[in-house]
Amino acid sequence: MALTIAEKLQRQREKQKQSMERARAKQIAKMNDPEERQQRFKKQLQQQERQRQRQIERLNDPEYKKKQRDKQQQRIERQKAKPVAKKPTKKIASKGLKGRTPTVEERRIMDAIGRLPCIACWLHGRENPVISLHHVFGRVGERAHAYVLPLCCYHHDTLLEAEKRAQYPDMIPIHAKGKYGVKAQWKIHNGTEIELLFKVYNLAGLPLESLENIYPKHSEH
Repeated sequence: MALTIAEKLQRQREKQKQSMERARAKQIAKMNDPEERQQRFKKQLQQQERQRQRQIERLNDPEYKKKQRDKQQQRIERQKAKPVAKKPTKKIASKGLKGRTPTVEERRIMDAIGRLPCIACWLHGRENPVISLHHVFGRVGERAHAYVLPLCCYHHDTLLEAEKRAQYPDMIPIHAKGKYGVKAQWKIHNGTEIELLFKVYNLAGLPLESLENIYPKHSEH
């Protein structure tokens, strides 16, 4: 008995669905394969080192330093030329530092990552179990509380004493403290936040496929 057009279309949709499910299962199996995972992290470390070396060369380039000084001076001059803004009379609504309330799934992920030591210290062969969670993409967006890094206070928001900074150059806060810190400097010593997210999820035993969609939704700074 010949199939109707509707039946043919239904079969075609079912075949496409089955094909997509097989491809997805294959991709998940590949992502969770220990050997594949090790190769992926090795490539990430090599890429991180290349990026770090390029950034160091760039920061040490005299022409680049001069351009940065010129830009800084221009920003200062523009700031001086701006009229003084009036203070708002109404209080601006804000979600505060905590952002929105984490979902049950986000709380589970935060608890798992919160049991890890500082990931930046770990990269440099040290172990610091006293951490706070750094939100990579803020605190209010979709799955924002799922994208967090365990950082000690000196890698997060506290400036290390002057005599210790020479001994531990990687221990600068990702949240700037005066001329120290900010993400560009931090990344030179510790890698990108997205690279560290993959390492953290792997160490915490969390599924790496949940990180597949962070590109291009979130771009690296």
